[in-house]
Amino acid sequence: MPLIPCPECSQEVSDRAISCPKCGFPIKATEESSAMIWGAEDDTFVCVICPTCSKESKIRKSTTRKTSTGYSLEGQGTCSCGLTFDKIEKSIIVNPGSVNQPSRRSTAGLLALMLGGVGIHHFYLGRPVAGIFNILFCWTFIPALLALVTAIQYFSMTDEVFNRTVDKTHASYKVGETMFN
Repeated sequence: MPLIPCPECSQEVSDRAISCPKCGFPIKATEESSAMIWGAEDDTFVCVICPTCSKESKIRKSTTRKTSTGYSLEGQGTCSCGLTFDKIEKSIIVNPGSVNQPSRRSTAGLLALMLGGVGIHHFYLGRPVAGIFNILFCWTFIPALLALVTAIQYFSMTDEVFNRTVDKTHASYKVGETMFN
């Protein structure tokens, strides 16, 4: 039974220990768990977030097999917190608190305030069609007035509401929910 250093306090611990006796840091998971996919996946990697420590990492798709609920690993994966997993599942419910993506509300509000007449804030938030309409009708100054109202709305709402209802690029955005609901 070899001794390994605890990732938290560097105390020597048995490799079979569940947690460090000195600091309590988990060394080995008591049961197999699964990591959930976070964000997008590309042709080479699957981006995952550990459900225990919330660390983000990438796993090569070549070491996985596609399943109906996500991916299955060939062997086991281990997070630096000690969690071992053999499958990656897609999350149906995304917890906005665990998604490490900042709100873009203040930037969108400033863009709407300063360059809203030409629709820059729409392009920034992933709505190019609305941005093109602003460019086409910017000579009427109507888009500038609407952008002023929009900027006031952005500054008056919370980050959570903004991310859920306005920012299409944010992970917590819900299709069909508007800021007027």
